[in-house]
Amino acid sequence: MMFKRMKPLYKGKTRSLHSVLSIYISLFALAAMIFSGMILYNKFVTVLRENAMTSSVQLVEQVANTINTYIKDMTEISDYILYHRNTNYTYNKKDYMLILLDTVLKLRNDIVSFSVYDSAGDLIMVAPFNNKIKQNIKIDDQSWYKNMKKYHGYYNFSPPHVQNLFENQYIWVVTLSIYVNLPESMLPAHSVLAMDVDFSSIDEYCSNVTIGKRGYVFIMDENNNIIYHPQQQMLYAGIKQEDIDFIADKKDGAYVHPNGNNILVISSLKYTNWKVVGITYMSDMLEARDDAIEFLLIMFGIACILIICISMFVSIKISKPLASLNDVMDNVVSTNNLDIRSNETGFYEVERLSQSFNHMINTIEKLMEKIKNEEQELRKTELKALQAQINPHFLYNTLDSILWMCEQKDGPGAVKMVTALATLFRIAISKGKEIITIGDEIAHAKSYLTIQQIRYRNQFEYTFDVDENLLSYSCLKITLQPIIENAIYHGIDRMVDKGLIEIKVKDMGEKILMQVIDNGLGMPEEVLESILSYESSGGHGIGVKNVNDRIQIYFGKDYGLQIESELDIGTCVNIWIPKIEGDVNI
Repeated sequence: MMFKRMKPLYKGKTRSLHSVLSIYISLFALAAMIFSGMILYNKFVTVLRENAMTSSVQLVEQVANTINTYIKDMTEISDYILYHRNTNYTYNKKDYMLILLDTVLKLRNDIVSFSVYDSAGDLIMVAPFNNKIKQNIKIDDQSWYKNMKKYHGYYNFSPPHVQNLFENQYIWVVTLSIYVNLPESMLPAHSVLAMDVDFSSIDEYCSNVTIGKRGYVFIMDENNNIIYHPQQQMLYAGIKQEDIDFIADKKDGAYVHPNGNNILVISSLKYTNWKVVGITYMSDMLEARDDAIEFLLIMFGIACILIICISMFVSIKISKPLASLNDVMDNVVSTNNLDIRSNETGFYEVERLSQSFNHMINTIEKLMEKIKNEEQELRKTELKALQAQINPHFLYNTLDSILWMCEQKDGPGAVKMVTALATLFRIAISKGKEIITIGDEIAHAKSYLTIQQIRYRNQFEYTFDVDENLLSYSCLKITLQPIIENAIYHGIDRMVDKGLIEIKVKDMGEKILMQVIDNGLGMPEEVLESILSYESSGGHGIGVKNVNDRIQIYFGKDYGLQIESELDIGTCVNIWIPKIEGDVNI
């Protein structure tokens, strides 16, 4: 028994389990890594941004605390001057106050000057008193004085400005001023005390503050004017701009600018209405992010190599037993050797497959032996079933013809038909043999034609052209009769003219050709193409398919029927059988 490799049920290319497992494991692991990497990256960026905000807030608050401490120190000095008592009565109030102011100036280098103005705005006291004072100084002309009026009784801090109190001296200062209306103070009532503080100390401290690589801080007042900026000249020149509108209405805290490029931190000062604003650039964080990405890519590459190696190892470990089992199966298919067995172990599932394969081979061996023993019996049973289909059909037609003759009161004709029928049954029985000589088959056909010619009142003629040397050769019994019957019923019966049936037996070398030729109506092409596939009942080809099947069962597919037909011309049925001489028992 030959084994054939089954074609796959799908049209795609087949793939090895090793490659599929390697690819799938690698893809799954890489997908998991990419997904995890994206989560870690997003987490890293989030933490980086949070850290940047936290550090920016801490730094800006530190700057604000430092400035608050500095301003508080200045106010304490001012309070000391306002509430100081003269315990040395050798000096009058004014002289004593000048000495006190000059002493404070000597102790604090960051204080540029003190000045006191009366209620009319005239300068009544100044320190250091050895500097040459500008003439006709009016307090109403000072920008800080205009702002101070809004905070009567409270300290006022002016924006940075150039001091214009002394000649040939232009120092960038912040003026701390307060309206004096305290009876216990040594300063005149309704006077104004102004302390000019060198702004360079604040400027120096703020300029040294950096947030990240390029971040900075600047100071705004309550009117959203920039008091200090490390890039003040660029602001004046219009080269750089700050989004004051975005900052103006914001409370203290950290904000991401709408452009997504900056983080802004705002912290208000306690002793003045100033705000310290810190700017952090996102691009500084991107550099850290890029470093992290580079590290992740390196780790990802190393992980990819490890994953590929691991996936190949795992896939080989899993697919190797299956590949060995497949080789055993291929060996059985290619050699038809049912003695081959599989002994694969390792994985439980593979071991079960190996056992199932061995069981299948054992079952196939038993089935093949069983089929071999039953094949002959089945073959004989099929032949007898086909024969049983032909005989009742023929007997029905014959008895129908005898009945017709009896109805016509044709006794001699009926006797002749019964005699011919007896001959037919004698040859058909043939002591149970399926194979008879061609001579007996011709005698059987002649008896049948005799019966039918009487039935059809000589509506047709028939002739025999048989090679006498072939009469002793063997053939299947009842081969010609179903073909002749089909020719009469479907070819000649409906003819107006007289029909002719020719029976020929020829020697064709290794084969014998038996022909049944009629000049009947013929068959359409569609009937001719399908007649041998008809069932043996009803329509064209009653018994014809059974004859063809019997011949092929006994002698093989190289033998059987070939039918040629043309409408209004006739039909020729060629019956090919092997050249077998003598008594044969199949």
